[in-house]
Parts: sequence; C-alpha cells; structure tokens
Amino acid sequence: MVKTRLAPSPTGKLHIGTARTALFNFLFAQKNKGKFILRIEDTDLDRSRPEFEKDILEGLKWLGIEWDEPKSGVYRQSQRLDLYQQFFAQLKKEGLVYECFCTPKELEKEREEMRKAGLLPRYSGRCKGLGEDEKKKMRKKRQPAWRLDVEKVVEKGGLPEVLVFNDLIRGEIKKNVKEIGDFVVVKSDQMPVFFFAGVVDDYLMKITHVIRGEDHITNTFSQLLLYKALSISPPQFAHIPLILEKDRSKMSKRRGGSQVFDLRQKGYLPQAVVNFLALLGWSPKDDSEFLSLEELKQRFDLKGIKKGGSIFDREKLDYLAGLWIRHFKPQRLVEFFLEWLEWRSKNLGEDSLFLSIDRGQLLKIISIFQTRSVVLEDFLQAEYIFKMSDYPRELLIFKRSDLDKTKKGLENSLKAIKNYQSAWQIEKIKEVLVGVVEKSGLNNGDVFWPVRVALSGQSGSPSPQELMWVLGKKESLKRLKKALEKLSS
Repeated sequence: MVKTRLAPSPTGKLHIGTARTALFNFLFAQKNKGKFILRIEDTDLDRSRPEFEKDILEGLKWLGIEWDEPKSGVYRQSQRLDLYQQFFAQLKKEGLVYECFCTPKELEKEREEMRKAGLLPRYSGRCKGLGEDEKKKMRKKRQPAWRLDVEKVVEKGGLPEVLVFNDLIRGEIKKNVKEIGDFVVVKSDQMPVFFFAGVVDDYLMKITHVIRGEDHITNTFSQLLLYKALSISPPQFAHIPLILEKDRSKMSKRRGGSQVFDLRQKGYLPQAVVNFLALLGWSPKDDSEFLSLEELKQRFDLKGIKKGGSIFDREKLDYLAGLWIRHFKPQRLVEFFLEWLEWRSKNLGEDSLFLSIDRGQLLKIISIFQTRSVVLEDFLQAEYIFKMSDYPRELLIFKRSDLDKTKKGLENSLKAIKNYQSAWQIEKIKEVLVGVVEKSGLNNGDVFWPVRVALSGQSGSPSPQELMWVLGKKESLKRLKKALEKLSS
C-alpha cells in the first residue's frame, strides 16, 4: 500500500511551501488508494511552539487536506524518543557512531577555514580519534553530540564511492561519499536530529514514498547512509521544485503572504488556494487550470511535476480566486463570508457589522458584489450600504455634466422612484431611471452617476438599480433626498 507523509516542524506558521508539499503527498496517496500520515517533528525544543502546531493543523483542515493516521490527533516525535533510542543503541552497539565534543564556535571556525582553502565545508572528524581518557575529561565539561562514522558505514554496507538514488521526478542523482562527512545523529541534549528521527519514523510507519522539496536532496544522501547503517530499506524519493518569487529568489518564510494564515486572513477561498497550490510545479495532461480538490484527487500524478522552480504568481492566484468566487451561488458565498468573519473575530479580534445585518440583505449584497470580487475581503467594501459615510458635494456631479443638470436628474429620479409601485426588481428599477433620462432630455451621466453616488457615497460602486434593490425603496428615497439637500447647500 502506498503511504506518504507530511512532517512539518512547529517552528512557524504553515508556510505555502509546506502546504503545497502536504497537498502533493495527500493527492498522491488518494490517487493510489493509499494513506497519508501527519507527523510533527518537534525535536527542536528551543523553537517548537504549540501555537505553531495548532496553526499547521488548522491550516491543513481548512484546505481540506485530511490525514489518515493517526486517527485522532497527530504523531509527535517528542513523544517517540524511546523508539529513537532503540535504533541509536543499535548504531552504538555496532560502533557506527562516536562522541563529538566540538562547540558551535569551533565548528564554524573549522568550516570557515575550509571555505578559505577552497574546500567543501564538512566535519573533519577531529573527535573520532579521541582516547577514552580524553573523552572522560571532555564529558566533565560538556555533554557530547553523537556523529555517524560515514567511513565505517560505507565499509559495512560495501557502498561505492559515489552514492546514487533514483528520484521519481529528477531521475538519477549522485553524490560522492567524501563530500558528506560525519554528521550528527543525536544532539548534545540527547534529542535526535530530524533526519535520523525521520528515518526511524518512515521505517516504522511503513512510508513508501517521501515527497518533499528539492532543498532536502542533500539530506537524502545522509538518510541513505542511515538506512544502510540500520540495515533497513529506504522509501522512494521524489523531490519537488522550490517555490520562487518573480525574481526567481527563494520564497521567504518571513515575507507577507507566504503563510496560509495570510491568505486566509485576506479571504481567499480554500478551493482557490488548493487549486493554485496544485499548479505550483504541476500541471495536468490537458493543461486545464480550474480544478477542484476532488478532480485533483483523480488526476494528480508525479509525471506532471516539473523540475524547474515554480513562480509564486500572485496575479495567477487572484485570477483563480476570482473564478472560484464566481463559481459558487450567492447563498453558498454567504456561508463562506460569515464563517470567515467569525474566524477573523476569533483569531484577529475583529468584529464586523456584517455579522448583525439581516440575512436576506446580506444575500443581496453578495449577489451584486460577486462579479466584482476576488476574495471575501472585497465584500467588506459594501459596508456603506448600511453605514454610509459623508462624501463631498462635488462627487455628485459627473465630469461631463453640471450642477443644474445634476439637480434635475436627482429631482426627477426621486419623483419617479417615489411614484413607482411595481415589483422592486433590478431591471424594473433600471427601466425607471432610463425613463427619467428620456423624459428629461438628459444624458445617462446626468442621472445614473448622481443617483449612484447618492446611494453609495463612492466614486466606484455597483449600478444605482442594484444598490436600490439592496437598500429598499424607503432607504433609497432617504439617500436621494439627502443628496439633493447637499447640492442645494
């Protein structure tokens, strides 16, 4: 059975890159009728935070990425330390690890000297030859870390000078063993490093495919040595392209908009985000772009993943977001909008007048703003419908009109709307305003512009007939009268 996993570290909020990796693993498992596992790699005690783990879990659920194991909660490496100790004991027993007493300062100095000499920085093995008496003295000063003796692992496994693995996306990838150097598997605080714990977990959880970013290729060679040292078989690896900015620099975790939380805060629909993430480095055979999660489950494959970096195109994201906003019926968008407002209230402490207005009026607001919106945040601009701000008198006068024509247009519109007794529908209201233009000998700008400004107080808004349909006859007449008073003052 195919089994994939996501193994994020809770040292920050859910990053776009991590979300994309989760999606690819989830889709690959779904397509192959397998299982997707979530494992939190929290062995970095100094940087791991419960609030970041919470954000990761909530972000994945919001995107619709569901994990099969564990059934409740998540696996946490901090709760599996006994398992890692068992495998570490095996390495110690076979003499494949040794104590390292080097301080971070000493290691950095060593790396710098190698760089100056034109060498590839790697651990020199300076602690490998320490005698027992010397090690006893050093233990009194500091706790040692433990490094894998790469040379012994190579000898034990009969490995060639050049390590090779077949990446499911990139094909054959090679690395000379001499470039690796002895690396830490257990830190001085007795916590396993993430790729050692990951090897143990992937083996025990029977992971068949590790799909992750190409920045982990170097780690893969270290992990292959660990698999050989522990005499266990590795999974298959697939390294996906990094997400890049438009200038082709690596997408920063600190830049605004790089976290799923940022997109959720702006009001992007989760369907749009999933659709966008799927197309970051992958494309279906027919190059279609508007894809739901259910469609992706059926169509995703590793063959569609590109090798080159994927540009985070915010214009493309907005394009897809607009398609999804227009895809749903207004009734469904009302649900999305209210859920989003409640989420913002809970997570950002923001209250909104939209939560208290009549549901029927909200449905009308969503209806007239739907085609003009990309994200749920765009609906907030409609606040003037129930809380109108003051606006300058000059705004009422169209650029190709004048005061007299504007007054006449508003007066005749007010009278026509007041006398209108038929069904309160958008097209019927428009017919009334068209009639005002024709009967008064005015232009559209003399009527439609000032009426729209009178209703909205904005230079840009939906049409006057749409606004009146939402506001109702009584409120529309009230605002038209106020506009006339403004012109006469």
